[in-house]
Amino acid sequence: YTDGSSLGWGKLHKARTGWAFVVLDDAGRVAAAASGRPPPWIRSSHAIEAWAFYMAIMHATPGCSYRIDNKTCVRTFHRGEDNIPTRDRPVAWLWKLIFGAINDEKEAMDVAWVPAHTKQAHIANVKLSNGEILTAANRRGNAMADAMAKREAMKHPVPRHMCIQEQAVVRIVR
Repeated sequence: YTDGSSLGWGKLHKARTGWAFVVLDDAGRVAAAASGRPPPWIRSSHAIEAWAFYMAIMHATPGCSYRIDNKTCVRTFHRGEDNIPTRDRPVAWLWKLIFGAINDEKEAMDVAWVPAHTKQAHIANVKLSNGEILTAANRRGNAMADAMAKREAMKHPVPRHMCIQEQAVVRIVR
């Protein structure tokens, strides 16, 4: 389960960012987990989510299943390296890293979208993008990755010298 978080994104460019992944074993217990802050060139929600996926790929053993709560990341993965969106150069570069890291294993990889911020009532009533039914383990893994990414983002305030002051705009109406 991977997740990325950006807190405070907006006009002031005062975003705090964090990523995380959680690995659950077959019994639903945490087998591994990691979190951190993406590099400063990561500047969009898609990029933060993709960075979390990249970190999971770099640290996972072959054959792991990946559950991502960002549909854009899952779609980009399934479209393949020849269809990477190039409008956002840092994101395109990151996806080149991702596809380079998986080599020719893409077809064998189990990557699916999992809904975020679910409730207990969603278990067994909501489907993942691969058609599987949402399980308690899916819900727990996604929630844990989300919490870890947010906690990581909270640890790293943007340095004051990088913040852009918002200027007041006064409009005179006659």
